[in-house]
Parts: sequence; structure tokens; C-alpha cells
Amino acid sequence: MNFANRIRSVRKNLNITQTAFGERLGKTITTVQNWESGRNTPDEGNIMFIAQMFNVNYRWLSIGEGDMHDGRKAAPHWSIKSAENNVITSHTAISGIPGSAAPVDISDFVFIPRYALETSTDGEIIGGHENVVDVLAFQKKWINKLSYPANTLSLITVIGDSMTPTFKDNDVIMITTDMPAFAPGLYIVRDCHGLRLKRLYKDKDGGLHLISDNAVYPEEVYSLKEQETGVVVIAGRVIWYGRNV
Repeated sequence: MNFANRIRSVRKNLNITQTAFGERLGKTITTVQNWESGRNTPDEGNIMFIAQMFNVNYRWLSIGEGDMHDGRKAAPHWSIKSAENNVITSHTAISGIPGSAAPVDISDFVFIPRYALETSTDGEIIGGHENVVDVLAFQKKWINKLSYPANTLSLITVIGDSMTPTFKDNDVIMITTDMPAFAPGLYIVRDCHGLRLKRLYKDKDGGLHLISDNAVYPEEVYSLKEQETGVVVIAGRVIWYGRNV
């Protein structure tokens, strides 16, 4: 089943017209018709938004992997807000949805995937099932101020206490893979423990130091050779975080 058939299946499963389907997404009937005929395909951000809006499996919709609903029953909920309110939540009014208080043009937003992570025995985050679990929508003008390409950005939920008091359980961090040059700061690293959030710096010999903000966790050092052979890899730099209040 190609994308055109999958998007048509989503609409027919909802038992709504192409016009109504487009209205819920802020799209014209012509756009929906082009999707269903295979003439055009939405970009990745819109595919994520469609999956979130109609509570379907993102990977199924995007590449045909798995089933449409993949065992999902609950309606999606976007609950993380930034201090500047740059994130759409499940309570934000969307154009075309009954009961909506005010319209929102989704073309003004960038949709960034949030990845599922497991918890390691020492309370740090590690990569286990790094599949996209949902997306958060950020205002495009705010993302542009970060000066990082949107396609290099992703979100991860923090679990554990190794970086307290700076980060707490369920904080959401945004990372970029756009790292032209190393500078000391907060990073996600991949090593034998999986993916971990650490504060990094390099010594005069090129050794990579991994520091936890929680003093209970000892400092770790990887030699230049270990870095060159892939024993440790810098996966992304932290550029933003959000927290529930």
C-alpha cells in the first residue's frame, strides 16, 4: 500500500469527506485530492501532524511499517509548553475543528519528533526503542531564531537524576545534530550505556570528559583513541528544554 492509499484509508476510516479532512488540517480539498491520487506527498512535518491529529501510527503512515493504529486507543496529548508559549498543545484551537476558539495556520509551525527512550540502571536515559512516539509543534519564527536547520532537531524526554538540579524527570530537551565544531556544553552521547545526557568538555590531550550535574555520579573520561574508534559518539547538542509546571 503506497502513501496515497494510506492517507485515503485514514480519511475513510474517519468517515469524512475530502473537504472535511482538509479543513481539520488547514488544507484545501485540492491538496487532499493530490495526496490521495499520488500526485503530491506532504512533507515529513505534515505527515507527523496528520498522524498526531488523527491518532494513527506515524511509521505506518510515513513508510507503511506496522498497522494504522498500532494498538493506540487514547487521543494524543501535547502537554509540554515553553516559557514563550511556542508549542501547540492539545488544547490549542485548530482551524476546522468543532469547538475551536480561534484558527491556527499550521504552515506557521515546525513539527519536531519526540523519541521514546528507556531508563538505565543508574537512572540515566539510554536508547532502546528510539521510535517516534509523537511530535511537538513549534512556531517557525521561533525555530528560525535558534539558527539550526529544522531537519536536524529532535526531542527526548529526560528520565533519572544524574543531571539534577539542572534537569528533572520528564523534562523535554531539544537536540540538534548540526555540530560543525565542538564547544563545551550539554550533549547527548552514545556509548556502551546507550544514549546519555551529559555536560562535556575536552582536555588538552583531546580526552572527552562526561560530567553529571548530580555530584553522586562520578566524572567519566574517554580518550582520543576511544572517540576515534567510536567507543563514544556525540549524538547531539542540547539547545532547549521544556518543563511542566
